[in-house]
Amino acid sequence: MKKLGLGVWAALASLIILVLAVFGVVIVGGGSTINNTSDQTSVSQNQTLAIKVVNAASLEKDYNYDFNLQNTDSLLTVFNTLDSSSDEFSVEYADFSFGKMITTVNGYTTKDNEFWNIKINGADAQVGISELKIAPGDKVELILTSF
Repeated sequence: MKKLGLGVWAALASLIILVLAVFGVVIVGGGSTINNTSDQTSVSQNQTLAIKVVNAASLEKDYNYDFNLQNTDSLLTVFNTLDSSSDEFSVEYADFSFGKMITTVNGYTTKDNEFWNIKINGADAQVGISELKIAPGDKVELILTSF
């Protein structure tokens, strides 16, 4: 078995620190529901959640979903709900000791020097996807970022 050099260990340590700083710690659940936007008889007060995905080719795709958001809904809960109910939006995660990290969005899996940066209303997320709370009217961006 080949030993890893000091440079590889330093790069790995830097990556772990970056991931911890960007995506935070803690895994949380919740309960989002998606309602059909064409259903005008719905009594719930849905809000539109705007999601923008910017991939490796800097191609942007905007998604708008009507949600009945709960106060405890995390972005992880929202994405899991979308992933199970939408044909055009999908997300995959990897589990780490500090929580979940987005690895794949709409079929694009990050390379070793990339991560999905999460922005809420134009600002970088300060906590991980499991802890990040979403409010009605929030604009979520997933931007493929190299380091």
